[in-house]
Amino acid sequence: MSNSIVIESHAQIDRGLTYAEACFETFRVIDGNIFAWQQHWQRICIGLQTFGITCTPSWEKSILTSALNQAKEISSDCLVRLTISGGDSTWGLQKQAVPKCLIQVHAYEKNIEPYHIKSVEYPFALRSKPAKFTADYAETLRAIQIWRQQYPEISPQQSFICKDKKVISGLTSNIILYYDGKWLTPNGDGVLNGVLRQYFVDKGLIKKKICPIQLLDHCEAAMLLNCGTFLRPIHSLNRREISATHPAIERLYHVLKAEKGVLLEHI
Repeated sequence: MSNSIVIESHAQIDRGLTYAEACFETFRVIDGNIFAWQQHWQRICIGLQTFGITCTPSWEKSILTSALNQAKEISSDCLVRLTISGGDSTWGLQKQAVPKCLIQVHAYEKNIEPYHIKSVEYPFALRSKPAKFTADYAETLRAIQIWRQQYPEISPQQSFICKDKKVISGLTSNIILYYDGKWLTPNGDGVLNGVLRQYFVDKGLIKKKICPIQLLDHCEAAMLLNCGTFLRPIHSLNRREISATHPAIERLYHVLKAEKGVLLEHI
């Protein structure tokens, strides 16, 4: 853990940073298309409503247009993160502020390295995650520092979270496990209802269920799901080799590849 810190006295004060009054979404823009944009927008609206911030149709239109335009200037395949906060404000809780949206865009970088995943225990209490709150990810940053000390042999990115002998999620992805002829995905506190996860649930291809950690010793296949990499097969779980080309994986590819805003990377 670093012992250094940057000290500034004239930086713009953002309520999303000072009071964790912010939510974000991450997705790909591929040839001008976003997979399941309405679901991304709905989730960020739900999160912001927690703070009493009501998103309007004009916000959606201007944010979507800006994101698409910025992506078009960079690449035909971009990763986009938009963060909406309470806005800039001077010192104090009483000051008024206008919500603002930060849009960050960079060209998507393909990574097809095999994924060998190790389970790690989440060091904090779990809570409900109806949206991507910046405060939740601040907690994840602290957890990563702990895992780096506990498991120096692995990258935090190639790990997934367990808690109280239950599987929770990947670091930035939902996880699904193929067992007894079915795709299962963990459910309960600590699990973000990912856009892609819900897509497959609605299609009847995966089922939400409390997943005991013992499933990791018996599942035939496992995948990470998010709207950045979409489908990421796992090659081993806790050093146990599993199939990254299981027929059940191909069924997921087959359904998803027809959707706009999707580009799949077979491994």
